[in-house]
Amino acid sequence: MLLLEPRHAFHRHAPGHGQVEAQVQATCSAGFSLWTSALMALVRAPGWTLSRVSPELLELHGPGGCWAHTTLTPDPQWLAAATSQHVVLVVYGPAVGVRTEEADGDYPGDSSDEGRKAELDRFREIGYVSAGIVAFVH
Repeated sequence: MLLLEPRHAFHRHAPGHGQVEAQVQATCSAGFSLWTSALMALVRAPGWTLSRVSPELLELHGPGGCWAHTTLTPDPQWLAAATSQHVVLVVYGPAVGVRTEEADGDYPGDSSDEGRKAELDRFREIGYVSAGIVAFVH
């Protein structure tokens, strides 16, 4: 699993849906699923790939090009699992518990494991988290 948070959230009102996060909605329009329940079955996001461009750069590509990137060195066990399975579950949203210090002001909260899980659960339930199983290219 790879958790990705955009640096900033873009809230908007969607008729019939209330308040939504525009980037999450865009990923859903392009093949991700809106992840609203921990028990929800997540599906493959066709046309999406996660590529390891360098030892410390992962890029998420979907329709139209690069949608997100992260600069981190993946844990060797994570990398081995992604390589052998050829897929990764990507979770995307403005508050999934992994934000940078720069973005922390938007959603300050408890940084403990329990706090991060509670944050993910809360934002998933209000429709601010998308997810998709994407191909992994190493």
